[in-house]
Amino acid sequence: MKKIKVLVASVAMATMLSTTAFAALPGYAIIIGDKAYDIGYISKNVKQLNDILNNSSQYTNIYYNDLSSNKIVNLFDPNTPVDMANFTPKNITYYNTDGSKTNYNLVGTSFEKDSQSSTAYAEVTVNSVGSTMYFVSVRVPNDNVVGKVDVRPNTLEPKYFKVYNNNSSDLIKKIGTPDTLKGESNDDYLLNLVTTDLNIKLQVLSSDKTLIATGTPVGQLQVGKNIVEFKLNNSFIPPTSNISNNNGLGNLNNNGLTSQQGDWTYYSNAGDGGGIYKTNGIQSYKICEDNAKFINVVGDWIYYSNYTDGQKIYKIRTDGTGRRIVCTDQASYVVVSGEYIYYSYHSGTGVGNIRKVNRDANKSPGTPITNDEAEFLIVSGDMIYFTNKYQGNAIYAVHTDGTYRTKVSSDSAKFITLANDKIYYITDTGQLKWTLKNGGSSGSTVVSNGNTGSNAVLYSMNITDDGKWMYYADASDGNKIYRAPLVDYLRISGDKYSDDYTNFINLVGDKVYYSKGNAMFIANQPKISPNKDSNGRAIYQYSSTAIVKPKQDLKIVSYDKVATPTKNAVGADLNNLEEYLPDKVTAVMSDNSVHELLVDWDLNPKKGSGAKGSSIQYTGTIVGYGAKVTLSLSMASEPIPAKSVKVINNAGLLDDKIYINVDDTGKPMDVKASLQVGDTIKVYRDPNKAELLGQDIIVPSVAGNLLSTTITLRKEKTLTDDAKYVYVTRTSPGVLESEPVQVEIKEALSGKPGFDSSKVNIAVTNYGKLPNGLTENDIVEIAPTTELQQGDIVNVYKLVDNVRVRIASQMVEYVPSPNPFDPIKFKATISIPAGYIEYKAGGDNKIYVTRSTQFAESDAIEASFGDGIALPLGQLVISGTAGNVLLRNQLDAQYDYYYKVNGPTPILGEDVSGWTKINDLNNPVLSVTDGQDVYVVQAYGGKALKCSHAKAIAP
Repeated sequence: MKKIKVLVASVAMATMLSTTAFAALPGYAIIIGDKAYDIGYISKNVKQLNDILNNSSQYTNIYYNDLSSNKIVNLFDPNTPVDMANFTPKNITYYNTDGSKTNYNLVGTSFEKDSQSSTAYAEVTVNSVGSTMYFVSVRVPNDNVVGKVDVRPNTLEPKYFKVYNNNSSDLIKKIGTPDTLKGESNDDYLLNLVTTDLNIKLQVLSSDKTLIATGTPVGQLQVGKNIVEFKLNNSFIPPTSNISNNNGLGNLNNNGLTSQQGDWTYYSNAGDGGGIYKTNGIQSYKICEDNAKFINVVGDWIYYSNYTDGQKIYKIRTDGTGRRIVCTDQASYVVVSGEYIYYSYHSGTGVGNIRKVNRDANKSPGTPITNDEAEFLIVSGDMIYFTNKYQGNAIYAVHTDGTYRTKVSSDSAKFITLANDKIYYITDTGQLKWTLKNGGSSGSTVVSNGNTGSNAVLYSMNITDDGKWMYYADASDGNKIYRAPLVDYLRISGDKYSDDYTNFINLVGDKVYYSKGNAMFIANQPKISPNKDSNGRAIYQYSSTAIVKPKQDLKIVSYDKVATPTKNAVGADLNNLEEYLPDKVTAVMSDNSVHELLVDWDLNPKKGSGAKGSSIQYTGTIVGYGAKVTLSLSMASEPIPAKSVKVINNAGLLDDKIYINVDDTGKPMDVKASLQVGDTIKVYRDPNKAELLGQDIIVPSVAGNLLSTTITLRKEKTLTDDAKYVYVTRTSPGVLESEPVQVEIKEALSGKPGFDSSKVNIAVTNYGKLPNGLTENDIVEIAPTTELQQGDIVNVYKLVDNVRVRIASQMVEYVPSPNPFDPIKFKATISIPAGYIEYKAGGDNKIYVTRSTQFAESDAIEASFGDGIALPLGQLVISGTAGNVLLRNQLDAQYDYYYKVNGPTPILGEDVSGWTKINDLNNPVLSVTDGQDVYVVQAYGGKALKCSHAKAIAP
């Protein structure tokens, strides 16, 4: 097997410049078992792959995808064709250059990308708002109708999604559909975005809101409803070593007491019961009361073993919120790497086997990797290194999936630490030794103390992240701390760093934390004393800073000792009630300030039977103060199924009806709510229950029929004509009100007043607008019609960014008739404020007219209007003798005047060369006859400004 190392390296080098990918498995991928590796990945991780290959005897054949022939070739026997029909395995996980993974399946004689994995489907509705703005609604149902979310080969469960583009928001919504039986709101699953950019991308997040993958849509979004497939890019890249979780390589094998994230250090304060603190060197905060060990900081989360709760694995946000149980196993040597948490499992009889649990698990046991009794875990890429108590504490290696198990060193080892591509460890006799990860070479280094020259006996040790320095406790000098350069010499010399006894050493930046029994200290940098010893050598002074429980400057004066749940426990799973517990409580402090204080809840309460009306009692501790809080979590009423409700929405202020279990025809619903006598049913306008529209109490039915109710909504409590949903709750006797269930209004709006366009004549007079802004109110006239009734109001609307906006209203006017047998008719003359309607070429040059009765409003009738006509000239009187008709009106000599019989009124600014000019403005005579409709236009420079008309009167 040693030749594998050479073969892998040679293939990697020979194909380094060949990166062309086929639709099938990318070229020159190395196939080892059920995994395939890109050349770029191999070049970055060739040592790790060699460790796997050289420590494994289970793979007698290794393959690669030959780019030149596009065939699978056996590395050990390249001249013999591979029988692809019988090739195993059939499914392969391919590692790209950056470490992201893709599934491939053997189809026929070649590997093809799994079309189902790394995909997500979303329902995207696009509405245009103006010419460049869009209103986009996105939901990811994760069902068999729209489509499934499949993030394989990632194992983190997709729980949330985000949408981003040039107008991104930080909103995070749930994947799936609302569970109405648990009272979930549709708003939790629907993301709305106002944007100018339809090039959206989808982000899929895990339960702790870690980004799993990012997807781009297949095809272009269109206005309307789109069912969109998103191709996911594997964005969650497992770290190549446990240092990526922001803990030192050696800290976790020194009880994991400290860790660093950015400017903040997180530590288990032995001076305060092991509670988790955070400090930036200036400020310190306590964020958790748990006795925490093996602290891992990953992104915004801290993972740790909670010694207060049987060493279960917990997680908490770095701000102290969101505290949850991840794994119920008794765990030590906890290491977070990539999607998983690896740990040594205890069964109550000591150190146990290695297990792993998904990082977003909830109160879950782990999955065994090996049955070896393991201590001192190192996770590096896909390999776990550990000491095996079954085998005399020898160092072993095992792949994270349980394969490739092999012995690395036979020495009895402890405090194993990975640095400089070697595993350093301490033997039973206190020697420092090392071995290559593949066990190929090993050696020992003598450690002597510089001040005495004597050989050190190492009790514990840790190595800096850069692999340059080793700190160790010397058992020959009372377990005092020394520091030595970690160089490739047979002997290295250490200098004393602390004159204090220590058990475990943790390194964070330039600080050295150490434990001494149940206390914790920071070893200060040694200082040179002004005095010298008898031989004239420098004398060093050593000091330490104790990590103690800080004294609180403020005390709690008052707080609500009984906390309020974040929401009603609607149909809650009794094993997952933490989401109802508040992270903080409000307290008044001794300086009269009001603070929000963190609470650590007992996450293992005594649970009731779970029957409706039962409650669960929680107790919590205010972090840093020890004050106790209680919370009684009552089970809320069972919600009403949305499909058991029918809504009849009548137009305007007409009464609306809400039917439950039996509809408006008396027919039972297909889905029935399990109503009980005494239940109170409430109907709300909104999901936040801000406005109660109506309610009813369930009473016994006549003759024992199905329990049902009809709730009538009246006056201002009626639904708006465009309402799409109502929200219904149930409150059973002695039980909390359920969360509102969203009920869609599926029936068409009824009860609208009639307004028949074939019986209504609408005339629109649209006056033009001069450059100086001069214009007149426009006129909408509805000719006398029987479609209008006494008390009606006529409304005029126009479109603004595709939304109808009302611009005027007018009460109708009775039209008297001398004929007593004529039907009663009404008309309306509506003045539209100047400029509210303007003609635009290619625009929506229409108005929309409706009729409103006392209760409701009709559908709209469209009426078009043309270019703006000349402004009104004023009242005209055209009279005189036949053939000698005078225009009796004061004419302005600044303008020219023209006339024409039967007009029409010209467009403002229109050329009036076709009209007859009136030359004598002092004695204007028009060649018209009696009864003719004469139009007179005022013009300037031959362009129409104003125009009016009148009937000529001549005897």
